[in-house]
Parts: sequence; C-alpha cells; structure tokens
Amino acid sequence: MPSHDVKPGRAARRRRPAGRPRALAGPASRWIRHVMTSSRALLPERPETRLAAMVIGLLLVALALVEGVTSWQMIVTRAARAQATAVAVGTLDPSHQQYKDEIWVRWVDAGGDPHTQGVSTNDDVAPKPGTTFSVAYDPRHPSAPAYLSGPATEVNDSHIVLAPGILYGVSLVAQFLCWCGRRARSRWTSRLPARPMTAVAYSANYPRGNRADDLFRLVGPSTWLRLSPPDGASSAPGAAVWQRVMWNPTFEGASARGAVTVRGTPAVDHVVGVELADGTQLVPIGPVRDRPRNRLLLTELGAKPRQGNRPRPPLARNATVCLLAPAAALVGAVGGFLSHSSASSILGGVFASLGCALAGAALVINGWALTGGAPRR
Repeated sequence: MPSHDVKPGRAARRRRPAGRPRALAGPASRWIRHVMTSSRALLPERPETRLAAMVIGLLLVALALVEGVTSWQMIVTRAARAQATAVAVGTLDPSHQQYKDEIWVRWVDAGGDPHTQGVSTNDDVAPKPGTTFSVAYDPRHPSAPAYLSGPATEVNDSHIVLAPGILYGVSLVAQFLCWCGRRARSRWTSRLPARPMTAVAYSANYPRGNRADDLFRLVGPSTWLRLSPPDGASSAPGAAVWQRVMWNPTFEGASARGAVTVRGTPAVDHVVGVELADGTQLVPIGPVRDRPRNRLLLTELGAKPRQGNRPRPPLARNATVCLLAPAAALVGAVGGFLSHSSASSILGGVFASLGCALAGAALVINGWALTGGAPRR
C-alpha cells in the first residue's frame, strides 16, 4: 500500500471521496444545514405551501420597512416641532399656489432674515390672500422646517403610520386567509372517501385575438383534470367530470394520463381531491364541472404542439409573472420613494421604495399563484 507523509504533531485526515460533496463546517454552516433539513418537515413537498410562505414573508418584510420609515418620519417630525419654540408673524406668499392642506408663508426671524416655506395645515379650504399666521420655528436653525403655531392649527400626523399599516395589513390578512382557505379545503377533501379513477391532465388557456380574454391570458394557462371511471365507462354520457387544480411540478415530464385516487364523490361533492400515483396531493380550485368554459382551448399535457405553435424556450416560461412582477415592483418603488422622500429624507424614501417594491411584486406573484397558473410554454 502506498504510504502518505504526515507532518509531526498533526494527525492524518481521512480523504473525502471524490463523489461526496464537501460537508458544511462551522456553527453558521451547521445552523444552515439544520434549517435546510428541518424545513422538509415544516414545508413538505408542496410548492403552493412554499410559495405562500415566500409571498407572506415578502409582505411582512414590506410592512416592516414601510411602517419603520413612517414611524421614524413621525418621530422626527414631532421632535422638530418640539424644537420650534420661537414664533413669528407670517403672511401668504403670492408667488406660490396655495392649497387647503399646504400653504406657502413668508416670515422674518428674530435676526431679520426673511424665509419662505411651505407648511402643512388642517383647514378645509384654501386661505384667502392677506391672512396672517403665527409661524413657529427653531431659533437655533431658522432655516429648518417651520410649523403653524397653536393647538388649533397643529396637524395630526398619526395617519402617516396608520394609513400604510391599514393598507398593508388588510392586504396581508386577506391573502393569508385566502391561502388558509385554500389549504383548509385541500385538507378537507383529503379526508373524504377514496375511489380509483382515471385522470387526463389538460392545459387550458384563452385564445388570442379577443380583447375580452386578454386580461385572463395574463394569468397564464390553467390546469384541468378530466376524471373518468377506470372500468372503461368513460365514454358514457356524464361519466367524466372536470376538476381544476393548482399546477404542480409533478406535471413536468410526466404522462398526462394515469390512474389517480379521487377523494370524494364527483356527482355529490362540490369539490373533490385528487391524489396522484406517487402520493402527490393536488390542490383543487373551484367546484367540479361537467366541462370547462367553452372559450378555453384545451391541450393535453405532453401532446405535441400543432404546426406553427412552437414551444417557448425555458427563459420564456412564466413570462407573465417575469414581466408583471418587476413592473409592479418598479411602480411600487417609484411610488414609495416619491411619497416618503420629500417628507422625511432620501434615506427614508429608499427604504420605503424597497418595501413598496417588495409588496408590489408579492401581490402579483400571489395573485398568479392563487389562480393556479401554470408555467408558460
């Protein structure tokens, strides 16, 4: 046997086999490995569960960012208002447009320096020309933002925190309840009596050229299962039913036809559960139907495309989500930056834009996922 030279004072290490990956080392790596292995029990092989967790997590991060920025903005505003102890008499500046919630006031500080600033008000109508106001400013920094003096003119800024919290909170709770309802329906159907049936998987989409269907085409193809008895009686009238399900990676590369286990009675139950031969439980969407809508174009999964309908390359899959999610994120980022940067700071606008971008992308992905959209081909 060949000998290996070992340095004095150092024990010989066993060599790692060539086919075995390098093991994770260190406390951080061990924690990552623990999370990766334990997540299999927390999130089983259900893509809809992982996707729901990702979307809800994105919305929680977005809510935390936006609420953090708005809370910090309110704290800074109240601290600056507390420092505005000097009072001066101001008049409306005729060179600026006056609004009912913001007016431009011209005033002179104790040092004789003139200032023109826009201040917020809580009036219902725009003030008339010649109206005077008591302006409170910071005597140490007269150029800092000024405020109208007096309790009657103090602006309630609690809506800065409440409005985003209500908006994001309602959206977050609504989507969480949608996923909970979808999951509860799937669990309920999994406990119904089982019966063997034959399923044929179809991909359904709306045709091109109809403007009324263009909006539905943005969602992407839907997945339908044609369920029929396994004894060859599928040709009998009314023997086959259709159930829409959420897309599952199991459909990739698998045969469109096969034996399945149906939970429930299609003729009696409103919704039935479908379990594939490998144990994968599909999530039902909507009730059992005699057939899909007439406008839908049905294509059996795995069937060869017709002439002129070439399959799209892999990068074009999920084209709807890949285009709409960045667009929604961009709109949210611009809106968040414009709504917070002018009132707080550039840094606050950056964090708010990040939160709004995450929220916009999460809403699009969640809407697409709840409809059970399949990857585009």
